[in-house]
Amino acid sequence: MEPVMGDITRELREGEEWWIVADQAVELMSFETLWRAHEWRRTTPMYAHYEAETGVRYYMKEDEEWYFRTADSRGWRKAENQKWVEGKVREWEEKYLKHMKTLGFM
Repeated sequence: MEPVMGDITRELREGEEWWIVADQAVELMSFETLWRAHEWRRTTPMYAHYEAETGVRYYMKEDEEWYFRTADSRGWRKAENQKWVEGKVREWEEKYLKHMKTLGFM
């Protein structure tokens, strides 16, 4: 599991301006205003998990629930195993903190 920030780009769709939050050309969410795109990206924890069999899955936490989507699907679905996702996120956080301590930042 790795954290994802997402890039924000502007796109015209049917003559209207949309702001797209994407990671490696995978659209994670779209918004009508740049402010909403930044706010969503800033406040929504997002992670990517890679597996050889299934490819990449994106996870986001909203209202204390984890949702996922694959790179080739549209829309978010509630994660089947919430505890597994929480465990993977905690595992990444522990590795990150250990690495920061090793570098002397903590």
